[in-house]
Amino acid sequence: MIAEKEILEEMPTREWKQFDRDMFRRLHSLSPEGPCLTLWMPMESKGAETRKNPIVFKNALADARESLSHDELNHERIGTVLSGLAPLGQGQTPYWQEQSQGLLLIAHGGGAEAYKVPFTPTPLVVKDGKPHLSPLLQTTVGNEVFVLVVDLNQLRGYHVTRWGAQEVSLSGMPTSLEEAMKFDDPEKSLQYHATAAPARGGTEVTYHGHGVTTESTKQKKIQRFYEMVQEGLPKNLPHAEMKVVLCADRATAGHFREVVNWENLSPDVIDENVSNLRDPELVAKLCSWMEEQDRRQRLEHYARFRELLALGQGSQDFADIVFAARMGKVETLFVREGAQRFGRLSESDGRVEVHAERHPGDYELVNQAACETALAEGAVHFISAHDVASPLPEGEAIGAIYRY
Repeated sequence: MIAEKEILEEMPTREWKQFDRDMFRRLHSLSPEGPCLTLWMPMESKGAETRKNPIVFKNALADARESLSHDELNHERIGTVLSGLAPLGQGQTPYWQEQSQGLLLIAHGGGAEAYKVPFTPTPLVVKDGKPHLSPLLQTTVGNEVFVLVVDLNQLRGYHVTRWGAQEVSLSGMPTSLEEAMKFDDPEKSLQYHATAAPARGGTEVTYHGHGVTTESTKQKKIQRFYEMVQEGLPKNLPHAEMKVVLCADRATAGHFREVVNWENLSPDVIDENVSNLRDPELVAKLCSWMEEQDRRQRLEHYARFRELLALGQGSQDFADIVFAARMGKVETLFVREGAQRFGRLSESDGRVEVHAERHPGDYELVNQAACETALAEGAVHFISAHDVASPLPEGEAIGAIYRY
């Protein structure tokens, strides 16, 4: 059996659930002696398909070794690191059964580290002076919301991103009207209620016990349920500022809003009769809704880029953009997925050299511009080769909106 524990001590693996700027900065600052290899690998996360994972890993290591073989320099140290990881690709171990959608491996002469990522990356092996991190920037853009599925019989919560919908266990709060009344039933004792009775010229006294449920009583119970949700849900959000979107029919959502007044409650509503939806159907609806939100947002970004480009506040000039990114002047960067340009940037005069093939000492400049934009708190948007609405002319790798 593979000594998985020993290997993983040499290659610690972390989970990259959302963008961590401090971690990203640390990785970007790595400047090892000799080359740095970055391996991006699509992974399978469920069932028998996970058997493919060690094969993908083994093939990526082979590609990494091949990239080293084209270099005349002695890469004995990094070669030793890769050799130490190789046994991990030779069998079905628990490591491969517990993957996310992708795996990032960074290896250099000083060691290796890995990250499980929540998206399916394009298979890629890059040999550079720094880690090739720009695919990680996909986790900085796109919507991220908490969807609260409002149903009196079963309240549910989902963390929804462009990568999918993950149900969140709701703790410390009732998740149904029935459960809420066990927590707190304001109708426990008999209540005295006087109503006008004009026909008799006096008052009618009515006692309500557990055997009598009027519409008024029901609405009070529902209101109390929603009040308890208002109090308990914020503790269940992945982070305090996350936008909350309701999934319910319009009437239910409207009633909920009358009671609940969270600052981060979105005006958006996913209009569905959730009581008739099974979990897989609900997840599909949430993912479809998020795809539409992302599409609309993407088109808005494209339109703004075209508008500012016409006003001289943007650029499609590669060298200008690379230098502007280094200076922290890029507000928004558009990157064509898979684009690579090797070259170097002169720190003294800002001159950018781009080479048709990689020369010794070159960096991958698209990756560098994307990383520096993100570290300066700019936005980075990746454009698929199949995106017919792309604002980038054919053949152009990047476009930018500048800070002014």
